[in-house]
This record gives sequence, structure tokens and C-alpha cells, in this order.
Amino acid sequence: MEKSVIQHSIEAYWSAMAPYFSTMIQQDLNLHGSSVWLQTIVKHAPKRAAMDVLDVGAGPGFFSIILSKAGNRVIGIDCSGEMLKEARANADARMVNPLFLKMDSHSMGFPDNCFDLVVSRDVTWNLYDPEEAYKEWKRVLRPGGRILIFDAHYGRYCVDGVHLKYMNKLFLSDKLRPAWDISALSLLGMDVYTDTDVDRELYTSQDKRLHAAEPRFMVAAEKRLEVVKSTHTFCTGSWNITQTKIRWD
Repeated sequence: MEKSVIQHSIEAYWSAMAPYFSTMIQQDLNLHGSSVWLQTIVKHAPKRAAMDVLDVGAGPGFFSIILSKAGNRVIGIDCSGEMLKEARANADARMVNPLFLKMDSHSMGFPDNCFDLVVSRDVTWNLYDPEEAYKEWKRVLRPGGRILIFDAHYGRYCVDGVHLKYMNKLFLSDKLRPAWDISALSLLGMDVYTDTDVDRELYTSQDKRLHAAEPRFMVAAEKRLEVVKSTHTFCTGSWNITQTKIRWD
């Protein structure tokens, strides 16, 4: 199955599911869970606030909303226009203004080095080419910035008819995770660490039992700050002056 066909199936599925997931995140936003999620993100973020944040696979807007309310500048992207309609409505209802854009996370229209933080929740398992996506997420990240990936092995348990059309074609459907993610991000030259039991911070005991089949993990990756010296010597009168430039990787 071609990538374009897989992507079309993914978009169609999540567009159909947009109202359902919007109802779910509205409940999350009204409960204490939103503050717990925010604390977890901030704990692993490069800064505490006033960040430029990219929410990849924003869905109905949960991350975009809580991070905007915390004083960050947020752009949320999603491949589903219906999801973005729900996200805008949810943000308006909570009087925050993240920017929502329809975009493929494998190829984004942002310049290099423009975000402090890239976040995603329950997204990467559903990507047709996560390696290419991770390269793109690193590209738009500023040096010293971080990617926070919250995900699980959802592909093992999605057995409805729509999913079956493309589920076995997804790259991560048969990969060991988060080991694959750690390897892929490390090969991109990023510093990586993981929490394979992030659910303990995010859920009550009852919630943990509900998520037991697909426990969520977190992978954090930081874009290295590499200094490369480029020395140029020029003369001014009898003085030799050496100028050193710093280039960000």
C-alpha cells in the first residue's frame, strides 16, 4: 500500500472520530488531569513557560489548550480538518488562542530552529514514516529544545474494520517500543531519555487499570547544542585580530 493511500485512510478515520475524541478531551480539560499533564510536560521541557511550542497531531486540542493557558505560544497541527474544527471550538470555549493548521507532520512548512518544544500524544504509532517525521521534528527545533513523545502500543489493539485497512502497513505496528524510538532519535544525534511507566504520574489507580493493555511511555529527546569554531584572521593597521563565529547545529 502506498504512503499516500495509508495517509488518506488515517485522515479519514480520525476525521470520523473527531466528535468522540473531542468529548473525551473536554472531560479531561474539566478535571484535574489537565494540571497533571501540564506538570509532567513542564517537568521535562527546556523552559518553564513563554515557549514556542509545536503540538504535533493536536487532535481536538488538549495539549495546545493547556500549554496556551500556561503562557506559551502554541501552534497545533493535524492532518484531519475535522479534528482541527473541534480543537478551535474547544480553545475558543476556554478563551485561549493557539494557532491550528492542517499539515502533515512528515513535511512541515516551518523554518528551521523555530520551536523550543515539540510535543505529541498518542500520535507516532499512527505515522506511516516515523523516522522521516522525527527528522522533521528535529529540524524545526531550536538547539537545546526538546521533543516529548507520549505514546503506547495502540496498534496491537485496534481491530475495527477501518483500522484494518492500513494498520498492518504502519511502520511501527511490529516494532519494539520505545526501544525503536530511542534508537531512531539517537541516530539523529539527539540526547534521549525515556520513562516507560509515565502512567504512574498521569493516572489514578482506576485509570491505570483501564490503560493496562497499552501502558503509555514517554520519550524525551534534546537537540544538541554544538559549537563549531570558524576562525577568520584579518589585519587592521599593525594589529592581527581573530574573530570567532559560533554556528548552531
